[in-house]
Order: sequence, then structure tokens, then C-alpha cells
Amino acid sequence: MTGVRRPLLTTLVLGLVVSASGRTGSVDPGDPPLHFIYFGLERGRISEPTFLSTPAIAGAQLKYTFEDDDETRPKTAGWVARRWDPTVRGRFSDLFLALAKEFDGRIAGINLPETSIGFGRSGNYHPAGYSYDAYLESILDLMSSARRAFRESDVIIYANFMPGEELPSRDHGYLRSVYEHADRIGAGVGGPDLLPHRWFQRQNSLPLIAQRAPGTVAGVAVQYGNLDDVNRETGERVNVEELVRFATDELHLDYIFWGTQEPHLTAEIYPYLQALPCSNDCSQEDVASDASGPRGAAGRGIRLGG
Repeated sequence: MTGVRRPLLTTLVLGLVVSASGRTGSVDPGDPPLHFIYFGLERGRISEPTFLSTPAIAGAQLKYTFEDDDETRPKTAGWVARRWDPTVRGRFSDLFLALAKEFDGRIAGINLPETSIGFGRSGNYHPAGYSYDAYLESILDLMSSARRAFRESDVIIYANFMPGEELPSRDHGYLRSVYEHADRIGAGVGGPDLLPHRWFQRQNSLPLIAQRAPGTVAGVAVQYGNLDDVNRETGERVNVEELVRFATDELHLDYIFWGTQEPHLTAEIYPYLQALPCSNDCSQEDVASDASGPRGAAGRGIRLGG
């Protein structure tokens, strides 16, 4: 099959981002955003002809889950890793080191889980050892652990909201601290929803992404429902071109991760990307016959996200 070799990126639940050009490591400042397709757990879709043959697609974002052997544990939506637990953080740190030993410099980047979680405001349902301050400390610690392990590939934290505050009225500095820490340690920032017309996003993560320090990379996902969103002022549904313009002109993103919601993927996203020139650092030599695996070993990347 004719296709473009693309790096991968991974999520934890563990996912992986594949890049089309075979490029690895950090993006170059000032370049247009790289476009990735979020296939999630549908990892076999990286062999689809349209994905393989579109030069402007920089790669794919794949997802893996890791569970223990306890089959009595129910599998329900809403589970989160106990990131505030020092033992769990230690395991994350060990995982970062193991992954970095194998993949640092060979993958586009690693994406940590989004920061938004919630157990209610009363405190009655807060897990043992959990507090807003402890959770913030754990997020900063995990960012540092990932950055220490991955020195060449990008490290991105999906910092969309933080429990215990609601910007702008209840600003306790939690979310701002995450962005400030990313700037200090050379980590990247971003979030799971590209929603330019949503008030809550505009009051929380979006301005912080736009105001990040020079050199801090950023990536945002176009997830399920994002392309169904409506501009309340015009009554018009958003489109791909509008999202790319917002991502480029206002947020100055380095990565855009496109979801696979239909009919948007086939009718809007792929046609838009097919009309673009080849993705960053992609040459004609990259557009070659390469059907053996996900774009070759040099094209894999990891994203740890929820």
C-alpha cells in the first residue's frame, strides 16, 4: 500500500501519536500546526488508504489501556488514576523512564492525562489522601518526572480545568500554576477540546494556552462533538477551516489532533487536509510504499492521556 510514514503519539490509558513525515522530537517555532488523526482504540485504522495517502496528515493518535488482573473490578466510565497518591506517582515515574529508554527521540511526544477531574465540592466523596492542593502538587510532580525522562520528545499536559476552582470567579491559581510550571521545565500544554465559542473554555484553558511562554509547545484535540458546536452569535455550526484558523491565529498551536467522528472525518476533515501541502518536514521521499507496521520504528510517538 502506498502511504506516508508517520510518527505515533501515545495516551495513558496509553495512547500513541504517529507522525507522517518520520519526524521526531520537538516542532519548530513558527511552523503551522501539525495535523494528527485521533483513532483512539481503533488502532487498526492507521492502515486506511485515505489516512496513509494524505501528505498533510502528520500522524495519528492511538490509545492503549492497561489494567490489573482483577476480573471482579467493574469497568465503568469515570475512572481516574490516583495521581495524588505517591505510590501511583512512583509507578508513573517508573513507566516514564522505561518508555523514554525505548522511545525518547524516536517519537513525536508524550501527552499526560487531562487535569480535569471531580469528586464533588462537599468533600464527602473525596478519596483518601485527596485534596485540591495535593492534586495540584501531584500534577506538577508528574510533569517534572515526564520531562526528566523525555529530554528530546515533546511532553504535553492536557491542562483544561483544575478541581477546586472555576475561572475567573474562583481563581485559586491551580490551573495557572500548571501552565507556569510547564513554561519553567520545558513541557508543553494543551487540552482535549477545540471549542472557540464556549464561554467556560475561553475563561480557563484557552487564554492560558495562547499566553504560554515562547518555546512552550501546545496541542489541542478536536474531539467528539467539537465540530457540532454552534457559534451562539451567528447560529452557524463551526467548520474545519474555522477551527484551524483559531488554532493557528489565536492559540498558535503546534499540534492539532483530529477526532474520527463521522460524517465529519470523511466529509470535512480528510478533504481539508488533502488540499493542504505536505506536512512539516515531509518530502517526496517520505511519500513511499511502506505498509509494514505503523510508519516504521522511527515514526512512533507516545501520548499519555486520559
